Amino acid sequence: EMNKEVLAWDIHQMLSGEPMYSLRKVPVHFSSIDQYLDIFEPLLLEECRSQILRSMGESEGAARVTHRLKLLAVEPCDPFRVMRFEPPAAAPTANGKPALVETDLVCVSYEPLNLDGTVEGSEGDGEAEPLTEGHEFHALALVSGSGHSSTLSLKLYLPSERTTRLTHSQYKRLVQLRRVMVPTSGEWYVQKLGNMVTINREFQALYAMRELALCDALLSPGPSREMLPLSA
Repeated sequence: EMNKEVLAWDIHQMLSGEPMYSLRKVPVHFSSIDQYLDIFEPLLLEECRSQILRSMGESEGAARVTHRLKLLAVEPCDPFRVMRFEPPAAAPTANGKPALVETDLVCVSYEPLNLDGTVEGSEGDGEAEPLTEGHEFHALALVSGSGHSSTLSLKLYLPSERTTRLTHSQYKRLVQLRRVMVPTSGEWYVQKLGNMVTINREFQALYAMRELALCDALLSPGPSREMLPLSA
């Protein structure tokens, strides 16, 4: 579910700096595990966005390269689709790793978006134009598989039906991408935003709460039975 939520984000909204979720005050006691998840999931999603933005601000060198790659094949895996691109031609990073590795989060766009809220000029003059609503052929994707493969596999969330968690604008953009992202569409721009390993672990820990033996104690913390005073 976390992958669906993050991959449905609009890159422009993510970069806007405005809160994407309604955050609630964390109580001392929770009435149920559902209340616990309802409160902490939006907090963790906002933290996910913050980590991505920090990674974008700190990255340099190969991590900031925008790759222009040809889409070779599409494999449906509803509600996701695995897009297979030609591999990046860029040299490996300084530590010897490929420019893109498994669990990297990337932005895929039909036009060469920069990450300052503008779209590059189409004539290659180095100028930039403000983004408009027409620049909707973009999505977030996860690198899937080894970066040493003969193809670059990206997993995108492109559902065929709208869910309750998708806004109308999100669903409209994803449906458009589902229709146009076919091998005959040619080349797409791919830019790394960050890596999802740490945030994936945090979400796994959050969703594992239901299975923990200490779940009730975490929902309603208090002194253990061993610490309670003996009755007279």
